[in-house]
Amino acid sequence: MHKQTQLPDIQCWLSIHDRLLIALALVSLCLSLVGCGQDGPPRVAVSGTVMLDGEPLPNGTIQFVPSDQKGQLVAATVADGYFELTEDIGPLAGESSVDIQVIQDLGFEIDDEAAYAAAARKAKRAPSPLASAVTFSDESSRQLTLDVDQIGLEFDLVTVKKRGSR
Repeated sequence: MHKQTQLPDIQCWLSIHDRLLIALALVSLCLSLVGCGQDGPPRVAVSGTVMLDGEPLPNGTIQFVPSDQKGQLVAATVADGYFELTEDIGPLAGESSVDIQVIQDLGFEIDDEAAYAAAARKAKRAPSPLASAVTFSDESSRQLTLDVDQIGLEFDLVTVKKRGSR
């Protein structure tokens, strides 16, 4: 009779856990070889001035909002009439609208509760650092096409009550 040779019981060379780790490493390697390409349109650098009633805006913010509402809003601080955003954090290339907020000095820190309450009692309304009676002197300047870096943009704002006297 023929004698059968029995092979020793060989364990699987890798456990399921080891296989999953190898698969994860291979997927990570493939993704790193593909790279992280830039998604969407490129960004542009923007800088310029904001004037209020012919004077540099002391304090405010400027926002660039994509007209198609698909990209994210980008904002910069306006100080002494000047703003700047570099290309790495600037607005997306394409059509954008511009919004500017004028921040008024209330004469006290906004988190000073006693001064805030006193100002609210005096004005009979809650004080706000945001000026609402300000508009663009030329509304068409609110729409921009940002396809290359925009250095030296100029925005002129006027106080609504002074608009008729200009």
